[in-house]
Amino acid sequence: FQELEEFAGAVKRDATVTTLRLARAKVGNSGASWIAGALMRNFSLTELMLSGNGIGDEGVDPIAAVLDSNNTLRIIDLSDNRIGSRGAQQLASGSVRNKSLTELDLSKNSIGDQGAEEFLAVLDVAVRPRPAALRTLDLSSNNIGRRTEERLVSAFHRGITVLTSLRMTEADRSKAPPPDEGKPPRFTVISTRRGIEV
Repeated sequence: FQELEEFAGAVKRDATVTTLRLARAKVGNSGASWIAGALMRNFSLTELMLSGNGIGDEGVDPIAAVLDSNNTLRIIDLSDNRIGSRGAQQLASGSVRNKSLTELDLSKNSIGDQGAEEFLAVLDVAVRPRPAALRTLDLSSNNIGRRTEERLVSAFHRGITVLTSLRMTEADRSKAPPPDEGKPPRFTVISTRRGIEV
């Protein structure tokens, strides 16, 4: 952990680093805490990529706390980790308070119905007088039940969320209701192995 501590210290002091990509670096919960500590004092980083690092709810808590004070992060990729509903709740709450986070990738985790519902609640424009900056949310491959998926996709297409892109499973395309009459169409971007479909 000494190397990670030194690395986090360098990130804290370096005002030129804008992207931090540590995919599959075995960061874990402890490493996520070190990185979050560095981000509390780094206001130049705009992209944080921590996919495939075995980060669970315990490691997400400090990252979510960063969202209260850091308003330069625009993209966070926490895909393919071990994040559950509690971690999703922390990130959902943090995303509402943050003014810069526009893209959050939580694909391939285990947030389940409860975690997905947290995002639905905090991104509802009717409930929030100051909507979150978050515009792209990837919740694909998260053990989300059909009923909750339908609620998310329906809310997205009815325009009651601030999102411009919601990524779920490829099957969501067939379940999504058509946009309401008289409203401009909204598009769901679905990433597949064959490319991007609109």
